[in-house]
Amino acid sequence: MNETKEKKRGIGALDVLIIILVVAVLGNAGLRFWRSRRAAASEQAQLGNYTIQFTVRNIRDSSAKDYLTEGTVFYLDENNQVFGTVDQNFNSDYASRYYETKDGQIILVKSEIENDLKRVDVMRSVTAKGCYDSDNRFLLNGVTYLALNREVSIHSKYVSYTVLVTGISSSANSEAE
Repeated sequence: MNETKEKKRGIGALDVLIIILVVAVLGNAGLRFWRSRRAAASEQAQLGNYTIQFTVRNIRDSSAKDYLTEGTVFYLDENNQVFGTVDQNFNSDYASRYYETKDGQIILVKSEIENDLKRVDVMRSVTAKGCYDSDNRFLLNGVTYLALNREVSIHSKYVSYTVLVTGISSSANSEAE
């Protein structure tokens, strides 16, 4: 009389609930991925040409003339994205530094040495791709936040600089592309 009967079980309510939850989680993850890809493509489509003005302080005059030439492409150090292509306009002034005298007075001294060691502050601009987000913040390449008075480390094939962003404006040819 000790017969064991095996019960055949079908899919229970708990099994159905687990399957529904797994499908919902996978569907939600897929939907988020699709939306993020679509948003990234939308931002790329809205990128325009902008002119970013910057200042490089206290560099050798020969370095400015040799490496900040028109057409040179610079990249951000932090993520290696394109910072921009150097424009033709160029402005420089003797580099200046503040010194404290023995009596405690602070004076501004300009470097006016007339040889290869002449130091200059250079004002340049680059043409870059970017857009403004919904909070009216400029995003370089649609990704990297860039603002006025922000110091940014950039590099080209030959040199690295730390620059101070002094202006961001829409380029005249941004509507053409």
